Amino acid sequence: SLPVVVCGVLDQDVSEEVSLKYPGLYRVGIRNEYLKPAMIGTWVLNSFYITLTVMVMVFMIHTSSIADMSDGTTPGLWAVGFTLYSCIVWSVNL
Repeated sequence: SLPVVVCGVLDQDVSEEVSLKYPGLYRVGIRNEYLKPAMIGTWVLNSFYITLTVMVMVFMIHTSSIADMSDGTTPGLWAVGFTLYSCIVWSVNL
């Protein structure tokens, strides 16, 4: 989503002067420590965990008696899908 891309492009942890004064700050990136297969696998497992948690919570809320509509029916595919997608977008952007 666009906010994540904008944040990633414009994010700056330290100023230009500090980064030139302390080049060791970037050793982690030079050593490729964040893109090792084990680290990528950890992030993939984390994303599956978050997605599964959000999905179960949304389905539990929409299938409970609290979510019944005034005519006695439960929310359909579009309502559940919209809620699930919105929760995933919010979790990605936070």
